[in-house]
This record gives sequence, structure tokens and C-alpha cells, in this order.
Amino acid sequence: MLVCFSGSILSNFFLGESPIKDFYHHQHLLLASLCWYAVFYSPFDLIARLLRFIPLRLLIGIAKEIQRTRKIYDGVQTTLALYPDGYLIVVLIGAIKGQKMAR
Repeated sequence: MLVCFSGSILSNFFLGESPIKDFYHHQHLLLASLCWYAVFYSPFDLIARLLRFIPLRLLIGIAKEIQRTRKIYDGVQTTLALYPDGYLIVVLIGAIKGQKMAR
């Protein structure tokens, strides 16, 4: 879970907010837990084999990049609300929020 939410944890820490703020969203935790459980405990490694299928892997990669873009945008908007003239910190928090998740 720390790897999946690392960008949010770091950016919340740097902004002086609670680092575990994103764990309050039960839907995110449930989705991450279900994906982990399906990959590692599916019978006959069915999910792992499906994830090796190139067209499905491309769709998942596109979805991850769309999600990363949304996280960067949210990080920039949140930081601009807190520090309207701090352009360097806005860029840094945006980059941290968009940190690549584990594969």
C-alpha cells in the first residue's frame, strides 16, 4: 500500500497535512487490495496471464497515465490554493503527486 500511495503520502507530508489522509478513502484501499489479491491468489495464475496479454496491458497502461495526469492536476490545484505565489513548490508537489506507481 505504501508503494501504491507513495506520491500522495510524500506530498501530504511536504504540505503539512496528515500523511495518511488518502487512506481515508475506502474505495481506493478496497480497489488496491482487490487487485493485489486477484493477481497473487487467482487460480492457475489466471489474472497474471491475462495481464501479460499485450492489448490488455496497453489499456491498463493508458488508464494509469490518465490517472497520473489527474493526480498531477489535483496536486497543482491544491498547492496553488495553499501557496499562490510559490511556483517552485507547485511544480515539485505536482511532480511528487505524479510519481510512478509500482508495476
